[in-house]
Amino acid sequence: MAVVSFFYLQVSVHVEERKYWYPAQTMAVDMQAEPGALVCLIGGHAGPEGKGTAETQNSKSSRHRGSGSIELDFAAAGMAFFQRRCVKKGGPRSESSTQLYCQGGSAANSRTVQERHSSVVGGTTIDQLWLWECFNFTGDMEKHSLTISAPEEPGKWSLWALTLSPSVGLRFSSPQSVTVFRPLQVEFKMPASLRVGEAVEVDVKIGNNINSCMDVTALLALSEGAHFLSNGMLYVTEKLRLGPHGATSLVVRVVVTSSGLKNMTAEVSGYGSDSCQESGNSPGNSSLVGSVLRSAAVLVHPEGIVRTDTESAYFCANENVVISTSENFRYEFVSAPRNRAGVVFEVKVKEGAHIALSDLRYTSDRMYQIVLGDAGNTMSWIGRGKHGFGVRLVSAQTPHLLSETSFQTLWVTWDRGTVAVGKGPLLHNNTLLKWRMDKKLKVQHIGFASGWGHMAEFRMWNYNDEAGFSQVLHLDVPRSVVPGSEQGTLLIAGGLALPVTSQLHQPGLGLGESTSLAAAVSRFTPLLVLEHMAEQGNNSNINPLDQSEMISRLSTQLQALLHFMKPDFSFGDHHRLGSHSNTVSVLELLAKTQSYISVDPVLVSGIKRWIQQRQADDGGFSPLPTDVALSTPRNLSGSHMLDHQVEMTAETLVTLLQVGLENEVDWETMLQARYFLERNVFRVISPCPLSLMTYALILGK
Repeated sequence: MAVVSFFYLQVSVHVEERKYWYPAQTMAVDMQAEPGALVCLIGGHAGPEGKGTAETQNSKSSRHRGSGSIELDFAAAGMAFFQRRCVKKGGPRSESSTQLYCQGGSAANSRTVQERHSSVVGGTTIDQLWLWECFNFTGDMEKHSLTISAPEEPGKWSLWALTLSPSVGLRFSSPQSVTVFRPLQVEFKMPASLRVGEAVEVDVKIGNNINSCMDVTALLALSEGAHFLSNGMLYVTEKLRLGPHGATSLVVRVVVTSSGLKNMTAEVSGYGSDSCQESGNSPGNSSLVGSVLRSAAVLVHPEGIVRTDTESAYFCANENVVISTSENFRYEFVSAPRNRAGVVFEVKVKEGAHIALSDLRYTSDRMYQIVLGDAGNTMSWIGRGKHGFGVRLVSAQTPHLLSETSFQTLWVTWDRGTVAVGKGPLLHNNTLLKWRMDKKLKVQHIGFASGWGHMAEFRMWNYNDEAGFSQVLHLDVPRSVVPGSEQGTLLIAGGLALPVTSQLHQPGLGLGESTSLAAAVSRFTPLLVLEHMAEQGNNSNINPLDQSEMISRLSTQLQALLHFMKPDFSFGDHHRLGSHSNTVSVLELLAKTQSYISVDPVLVSGIKRWIQQRQADDGGFSPLPTDVALSTPRNLSGSHMLDHQVEMTAETLVTLLQVGLENEVDWETMLQARYFLERNVFRVISPCPLSLMTYALILGK
């Protein structure tokens, strides 16, 4: 029961001392107020700390209130007012300086210096309203009872009260917290629409929010015109047990057989028990903890259509990629091979590649440490312990072992009681260092790191001799399909990017020829011929059959280009990191290509959105680490960084203008980029950025 009391100048809300309330539980509210007063109960989400920050300001505002009064504006959901502070012209230190509250504007001989938009309940932001109920009191301070329901959703809520009367005016109460707890959580979703004969997988998630075991009974029911694929019926019943704070998922397949609106209802009940060892679904000493009813609808259309989904994934057999940053020195650990006491890896770093062999997934005094290309890429050594100043067991001169521009292939083994390291892809060949190791140490984890101030990229292959080279690709397949009608085509693009021995071969037309983004972009050279044909018109001497072949070739190369797309619509050679300049180039390429072949508009808008989200507050576009291959922020001066930023912004602005400005976001991005270039016109002196900036500003005008 919640008690709300109003005594003259004070307003207060008292909630019954209870740890939590259940959703929609009945709450009795007893309150008193002056006869004829308007009383409102307000319930909503609390502030960041679970309570509002309301301050009545009864005494303070009374002392500072002059002839004016507070200006109220209930247009914003009835919960906002505008408060204006007016100060006389006497100055801040003048004795005649007085603070007034003016209604509707400035008073005579005064000026408005501040206008604030405040909340009626003291500046507390209410992101969701639970209760707003107002009523008039009748009689002389007679008791009035009111019954309300707790919020439907769990979480921390707050309850406020306000009263408006002729004698005391407007008064507010302090907020009181109302915690709503749901012991049983049930969630599932249905697609917006299906076709007759299609099937869909529905994942019903059930969670236990109490610290004891719970026996759960779930009843899933469908409306007429649909059935469950498992039993062909309209309902499915499942009984299971959840541990303390446990959760599970019930995955069912639903087939729709007639058109119209179909409903699926899940009724889940949970029974608590003191012991998790008891058997049975609903033992006699178990009590009902909670029951949840959820329902969702799907619109079924009368006929089916062919649906095609395309998924892409990066595949490299058993590969692990580790990127060590230059800001800190920390090992990134991966699991060691199960059936092989050694690994082959590639590394790209200027100097100081660190490899740790440990029985734990963190550094320890027992681990072996292998450092390659130390002391300015001149020597390598094997040590024991987690510190760089630990015991160095053996060392050797290895000049120019590592490179910051290309990957170097190396191997590490720990079999036969010896830890060894060497060059090349074959174990135990071209050995550089080796040392007898402690037989008690079982290598379970391998750590990779780079020295301070250097970024390294490691690629390791976890070979499994028994199973061969394999990797599981998790590709999403269409779920809303007619059972038995699924079919798929697997296209493998790329291959191993081995060093090129000859550049004299002719570029192929297949998907497997593009091992880098630059190579994939170069395959779009027919665009130049097609644009030339468009300019020549009837005067072109190109055979129409050749033109058709060029357009067909563009369709093939477009699929190869998508191999380099990341999940966030960026493009780059690295399979995880995108490049801003490459993404801008691809956007320009797709804008020209869609004049001849069909390009998914979602793809183009996704690329534009990724580019727009990278725009800084000053309107410029900064290069990503993958855009500055041979330079690091350490050796770039301020002017060079500005040149890179101006060049990147100008290139992006030119591409966006060529693609076209379709909405207000495109226009805003263009204007901010143009203002950034205009502000830096006299700060750029390098020829290339200056030329690009000039060209971009001319197009932008």
